[in-house]
Amino acid sequence: MNIKKIDILGVPAHTINFEETVQFITDAIENHRQQTYIVAQNAEKIMMARKDRELADLMNKALLLYPDGVGVSLASRILYSKPVSRVPGFNLFLKLLEVASEKNMSIFLLGSREDVINTTKTNIQKDYPGIDIVGYQNGYFKSNDGVIKLINSVSPDILFVGMGSPKQERWIYRNIRRLNVRLCMGVGGSFDVIAGNAKLAPAMIRRLGFEFVYRLIKEPKRIKRQLVFPNFLLSLLATRTKLMK
Repeated sequence: MNIKKIDILGVPAHTINFEETVQFITDAIENHRQQTYIVAQNAEKIMMARKDRELADLMNKALLLYPDGVGVSLASRILYSKPVSRVPGFNLFLKLLEVASEKNMSIFLLGSREDVINTTKTNIQKDYPGIDIVGYQNGYFKSNDGVIKLINSVSPDILFVGMGSPKQERWIYRNIRRLNVRLCMGVGGSFDVIAGNAKLAPAMIRRLGFEFVYRLIKEPKRIKRQLVFPNFLLSLLATRTKLMK
């Protein structure tokens, strides 16, 4: 599958819809023998990557940077006059669980508190009967080597890492060569949602791509993180102005 890569303020992103993303990842798991990873791309990460060399490097080396946030869609429209459909990370996570169940792919869950990850495992097994969860580990481990040894002892097809972003991407990037897995994917707070400890934004808000507003209302302390979006928008408009000259 030929996936188009675009440049957003000097940071890469891929233009791909939900169905294409699922197919692309499925093919990668079934056909790629090397360890690889995918990253949910959004405005916050793009702005961070402009100043963070490691984050920029891990994005450049990712197999796929799917357009999770509304910022990528907006950037593509402003800079290239081409709309890009979003690929919500939580929806993608659920779909890959379905694919794993149907195609007998094994998975490993890493991250969150012990009670949360345990409940997540139980709920996934209820919702996806027969799914092969070969292991799980909370995110409060003391020995990184021990966790890698545990994961490699069961060699999962997919490793889902829920440590929050960009912590989870950094962990994957720093350890990918040591992991005996087909594919790694950061899933943010998805374990908390599946465990019932957190709620998604209402469907209408999610369709519009304004989850960040909902999260801000629920968690006012996120204001510092959300202030990046106005700066992102201004940077896009400035870049477009330069391109039009």
